[in-house]
Amino acid sequence: MKTNVKEKTLSLLLCLVMLLSLVPMTSLTAFAGVAPPYADLKNTTTAITFDNKQWYLIDYDSTTVTLLSKECVAASKFGSKNTYSGSTVETAVNNYYTNNISADAKAAVNGNGMFLLTTAQANAMTTDQRKCAQASGASANIWWLCSAGKMVDRAACVAGGSGYIDASFSYVHHVYGVRPALKLDLSKAWFDKATNTFTLSAPHEHDFVYSANGATITATCSAEGCTLTDGKVTLTIVKPTLTTYGGAGKATATLTGLDVFNTATGLNIAVTDIKYYIAEELIPGYKKLADELDKAPTDVGDYFAGLTLSDVKNGENKTGDIRVTVFYTIDKAPGEEATLNDDYLYCDPNAVTIEGVKGQEYIIVPKGKEITEKDWENSVKPDPERDDCVFFGDLKAATEYEIYARVAENKTNYAGIPKKIDFCTSLESVGAYYDSTLVGVTVEIEPDPEVSGLIYKWYQNDITVDEEECQHDNLTEISGVTGKTYTFREEDVDKYITVKIFLGDNEVGEFTTMDPVSSKAIVIFDSMGGSDVDVINGVKYNSKITKPEDPTKEGYVFEGWYWEEEFYTKFDFDKDTITWNETTLYAKWEPIAYNIVSVDGLSGKGKDQWTKGGKAGVVITVKNNGNEDSFDHFTGVKLDGKELVKDKDYTVKKGSTIVTLAPETLEKLSVGEHTVTVLFDNGEVNTALTILEPGKESTPSGTSPKTEDNSNLVWWFGLMALSLLGITAMFFYGRKKRTFYR
Repeated sequence: MKTNVKEKTLSLLLCLVMLLSLVPMTSLTAFAGVAPPYADLKNTTTAITFDNKQWYLIDYDSTTVTLLSKECVAASKFGSKNTYSGSTVETAVNNYYTNNISADAKAAVNGNGMFLLTTAQANAMTTDQRKCAQASGASANIWWLCSAGKMVDRAACVAGGSGYIDASFSYVHHVYGVRPALKLDLSKAWFDKATNTFTLSAPHEHDFVYSANGATITATCSAEGCTLTDGKVTLTIVKPTLTTYGGAGKATATLTGLDVFNTATGLNIAVTDIKYYIAEELIPGYKKLADELDKAPTDVGDYFAGLTLSDVKNGENKTGDIRVTVFYTIDKAPGEEATLNDDYLYCDPNAVTIEGVKGQEYIIVPKGKEITEKDWENSVKPDPERDDCVFFGDLKAATEYEIYARVAENKTNYAGIPKKIDFCTSLESVGAYYDSTLVGVTVEIEPDPEVSGLIYKWYQNDITVDEEECQHDNLTEISGVTGKTYTFREEDVDKYITVKIFLGDNEVGEFTTMDPVSSKAIVIFDSMGGSDVDVINGVKYNSKITKPEDPTKEGYVFEGWYWEEEFYTKFDFDKDTITWNETTLYAKWEPIAYNIVSVDGLSGKGKDQWTKGGKAGVVITVKNNGNEDSFDHFTGVKLDGKELVKDKDYTVKKGSTIVTLAPETLEKLSVGEHTVTVLFDNGEVNTALTILEPGKESTPSGTSPKTEDNSNLVWWFGLMALSLLGITAMFFYGRKKRTFYR
């Protein structure tokens, strides 16, 4: 029950919070006071007008504002002592109030007239507010405060030149300035923010309705008592005075009546609010606003300048936007005839560079396209960082273009007649594929891109190299060949073959063989440090060659011939053919290595063991990885690093190399492992040999453990028994607990 009460209470509180959240203006900011319109003038030197006099606003609260005279109004001594009440300076303040403040203004003054500031009030002001000019008749640029000094003949004052407050050291008999203050009753005075003026009657509040007619906005006040002429104020947009490109005049429009319009309406319109638009012609004689521009235009064209007022009253109980516009035109400047050079060069298949002329602009379009002013919007000018050349990129390969030039400092602003030249970009790649330049080999061209209309012309030529640059000599066209392929012929021997690719009359690609055509090939055998192998000459294209005699190399085994120096692909003399003018095959070698074929300890149970007391020795068989008999390179045997004596400690025979260690030598060795080294003049090989005591031969792997290890088995079986006992006890204990809980 208690739980239900708590839940209901919480639900009611949650609903109350949700309802409060729907009530507008219930946030903390709803209780924050709104700053008065003069709040930003406090402690500033912005003058406020009241009763046709200039004041500084030094303080305000919810019912009054405190105004200090901007300048001193009189000069007077303080009095005979430092008490303000009944003093000479108080009389001067009262006389000024009586004689200079109007009766209507006095009705709005709070309290008993005017007064001098205290030291505390002066300290609350800014230094600039405390400064003022010297009063007429004063002995110095100092003005009195009402606060007494530390001595009976001293009073507080302020230095008008610096704003410094002297709280105790000015003698009361000195004649200083009188700078009075007053408090206005806010229930009897109104503040006009537009003029920074306190008035004694409520200001007229305009109720404007805005309308547009042509280039003029009219604000008409419908409220009674309006002092405007005919109750209206107007604002007119005037078109720019720039009428010709590059001519005199301003590119920006202007507004007439702006200050009067802003003051009356309270709006804050500026010339920078004017927007500029391209004028688009829909039908002859009628133009409308099109794209908005970022700034006032200076190029040739038809434009609108417009001003829009947003969310203003534009009718009875209606609000919306109103806009006024003015149409104008910037005409072309007189044009000049363009200059266009035919000297151009390829940068790559997708770009071209042409020699430019300063003061001109250039465009490139597909050949045959009719150009318009729209094409000139992306024109290019000579680049001073490229020797005034003009660069066009992002072009299509193997495509015909036209380059136009005209005199223009800013795109389409001159009336000159463009000039043009034809141009064609090159192919991305010619794509020539062939095995070699042997007679019978076919060259195949695969141009990129594969465009229609390409023409292929084949040539024989000689090539000379001058300063690392290839030059074509005696270029002779091969008649009857126009396709993408060409097969080298006997009549081409010792000549280079060139193909030129054309699109129309424009050459778009070229390829020349790297080597002259040859009738026979040569095969070179690089033995890689081995014995020499003769070159094979006169090999025909795509034919096999005979395998030469294998080379030799001391300490190495020959592994065969390979296509590459890195030995990736082995050359197969039964299958591989020669297709290159010059082919080099490389010999692969592997260092000679010796291997133990077998170790037979004839009196031991293991192959690499020998038991003391044995009658037979140990036989070790060794072979190498080469074709040579290892016995021819045998030089001796070492046992544990000590060289043995042949025919005493061991015997040796062929097949490949068979070494037999004598039992007398083995008997002298200690029980344990020893190292036997078989020596050759180009290598050596080691093997381990174990000497055993009689009766303690090792057991081959996979048999039962030795007797001395049986104690470990006893422990193991004991641990297994204890484990099974523990598992059984836990089983019965668990059953007991389950029975109890039933």
